[in-house]
This record gives sequence, structure tokens and C-alpha cells, in this order.
Amino acid sequence: MRGRAFLVAALAGVVAHAQGPEPVAPAPAPVAPAPVAPAPVAGPRVAVFAVHVDPGLEPSLAALVERQLRNSVRALGYPLADSPTVAHVQAGVSGALTPERAAAMVHGAGSAHGIFARVSSQPGRYRVSVQVVSPGGPARAAEASGVSSDLYASIDQALRSILPAPQPVAPPPPAAPMAAPASAPVRAADEPFPEGRMRLALGGAAAFGVSPGPFQNYLAGARLDWRFSDQASLGMAAYYANLKGKAGRAHNVLPWALFEYRIDLGREWALPLRFASGYLPKNGPVVKTAAGVSVPLGEGLELSTELFAPTVWITHERAVLSLDVSAEIGVTF
Repeated sequence: MRGRAFLVAALAGVVAHAQGPEPVAPAPAPVAPAPVAPAPVAGPRVAVFAVHVDPGLEPSLAALVERQLRNSVRALGYPLADSPTVAHVQAGVSGALTPERAAAMVHGAGSAHGIFARVSSQPGRYRVSVQVVSPGGPARAAEASGVSSDLYASIDQALRSILPAPQPVAPPPPAAPMAAPASAPVRAADEPFPEGRMRLALGGAAAFGVSPGPFQNYLAGARLDWRFSDQASLGMAAYYANLKGKAGRAHNVLPWALFEYRIDLGREWALPLRFASGYLPKNGPVVKTAAGVSVPLGEGLELSTELFAPTVWITHERAVLSLDVSAEIGVTF
């Protein structure tokens, strides 16, 4: 019996050895960590859309006004949208956008606010119409105007009046630099001279002689000016001259060369200071200094007067003095 039990145990051990060790269950695979959502950007985003410039103005003005708007948005503390494709509006379209279309474009850019601007000209300066559109809210508009020396500060002030600084989401870290004060305007570099550079003026003048005796001369004609800055211009003119002669009235032609410097009086009014020199055939040279006032009449149109214009006429080596007054209508293009 014992031999039989021993034999059975031995056979069982041989079978177990032939089958090999018992299999071990594999370790469970490691679980991947859950993705972490990126932190949201502080503050609502603002999209600055392409600026519309009226025909006849400098095309480069659109990029410079857009740069000023972006600088002002940054100074207010807003993050800018990363050049959304819908922001590049074709020229001539942005000026006729409906509120619904503008709101849809701002929403498509993924922004809380969108800024649209249009540039038009005025006598001696130009105007920038700025509009802030927010989806689900009313549009807000403001006007900026000026010349190259103060236009960009005016754009900054206009934008700040309709786009208040954002409310901070979280307090800034202690080491963060202080933001620029809201009252400090941001100026753009490379300011252009945006207005039309040519001006055509039609008008007339009356000369009242004071020395050596009373006389009256009358002029009527046209002048073409080249404006090489906001304040200064050079002009060439030709006038029909009705003059006092030895035996009644005499007729002549007076060509002029004129330099003008304009002083801005505000509200599109200006004080033109002029120096002109001409020559009367068969008589002699004519020299004039003048001061007056210019007032706007409409888009690119103005009325200019000379209210104090002492003039020296050289006739046959004899100088006579007159006090002139004049008026003209000028159009800038």
C-alpha cells in the first residue's frame, strides 16, 4: 500500500513538472492622466478691423490709423484678437456695414468687442469715425479729427470714450509693472500728411490807393496751390487787372507767386498769412502781404478772405501803396 501511494505521488510530481509553473496575471496598464484645460485669457478680447479710407486720401493712412487703434486697445489693457481673417474687409465695404453684419463679424472673430473706423477729409484736416460693436449690445460711436500733429491723440481719446478699460479678472502679481495711466495718449509713428495736396481758388480783389493819392484797382482770376504740409503752401496765380490809367481805365494781366502759412483757429477755421509777388507788364513789380480768415463751406470747400493786405505797386520807377481786400472760393483735392 505504501509502495502504491509513493508511486502515485511520484507520478503526480512528474506530471506537474511537465506542465510547467502556473501562469501569472499581467499587471494592469497605467491610466493616462486627464487632459488639463488651458487657463483662459484674462479680459475680453478685442478685434480691430481693417480701416476704410475714402477715395482720394493717402492709402497708407489706413494702416497707420489701425496701428493707433491697436496701440490704444493695448494701453487700455485688452488682449487683441490674433488677426482674424474676417477682419480684412475689402476697401469700400466697411463704411456701409449694417449693425447685424458687423456684430456677426465680431462674433466670427471670437471677440467680445470689434472696432471699425472710417477716414474722411475736411478742409485743412481729416476726420476719423470710430465705432465699437459688441454682439448682443448697442453699437457705440465717436468722432476724432485733427491734422498730423494731433490726430492720433484725438483718435486715442475718441476710442477711450466708447471703450472703457476692462475689469480685472484677477489681481496682478506684486512684481507686475504698473499700466500706463488712462490719460496718456499713445501716438503712432510716421504720421503722414493725409489731406489733398492741391487747392484751386477762384476770386477777386479790390485795391484802394492811399499814397500818393486815391485810386482803385480791381483784380479777378484763379490760383493753384501746392500744399506741402498741413500749414504751408506755394501757389501760382494769374489775374485780370483793371487799373487806373493816365486816360481812364487800363487793362492788364498780373501773374502772382504766393506763399501761405495757415494758423489753425479750431472748429475748421484758419488764419491765412500770405506773401505774394507779381509783375505787371509795361509797369513793374507788385508786392503784397496779407492776413485774413478762412471758413469751411463743406467737404474740401472753403471761403478765404484777405481783410488786411497792404500792397506796393511799382509803376515807372514810382512806388504807390494800396490797402487791399479780397475773397475767394477754394477747393482742396
